[in-house]
Amino acid sequence: MKTDIDINNLKVAIFDFDGTLAIHKDKEFSKHRRESEEKFLDYFLKAYLNPDSFYDVIEPCYKSDSLYS
Repeated sequence: MKTDIDINNLKVAIFDFDGTLAIHKDKEFSKHRRESEEKFLDYFLKAYLNPDSFYDVIEPCYKSDSLYS
């Protein structure tokens, strides 16, 4: 799946490396992204296009509702 992404309107990017916002349900989550280049790119495209469902569908996690909001 190839899609041109315009990041000119991007205002902020947040990275959560230590489980502050969410804890992954699948402990081998990063392994699945590395299975192929297509899966890797597809993951980030889905995350970019679907931010509201990220922790529910794309990267299933237990999210901290108080910090998330």
